[in-house]
Amino acid sequence: MKDYLKHWKVVRHFFQKQHNIKMKDIEFLLFLRSEGRFTKKRAVEYLKLMETSETRFRMLIDTGWIVVWRKRRAAEWCIYTLSYKAHSMVNSIYDILEGGEIPAGYVNNPFAGHSKLTYIDKLRYKFMKENMNLRQ
Repeated sequence: MKDYLKHWKVVRHFFQKQHNIKMKDIEFLLFLRSEGRFTKKRAVEYLKLMETSETRFRMLIDTGWIVVWRKRRAAEWCIYTLSYKAHSMVNSIYDILEGGEIPAGYVNNPFAGHSKLTYIDKLRYKFMKENMNLRQ
């Protein structure tokens, strides 16, 4: 039995901390990954479903998560795709949810060895070590 969402909350917080990104942005990037190439119109349709504004789309372009695949021409729409950074993060999310290990190094793990963590972040890191086979 595949239980992808068992550790979703811990994995989600890990990537939020690692990439300084909000949950709605991660959800939006997960949706867009399956779209491949997309127009702004298609992206905005999903943003409306998420009850958020179109400015999120522009912000993701400005921060490098979404890139222009084809510029607008006279009668054609501009086409977008996820950047390498976004593809890499989404693939890492799926790898970890499928049983892969969360990076244990101090550079790649925002929970490892940082003294300014909140109590709940320390609990999440302990959970990752004990239940997700994280090795130091």
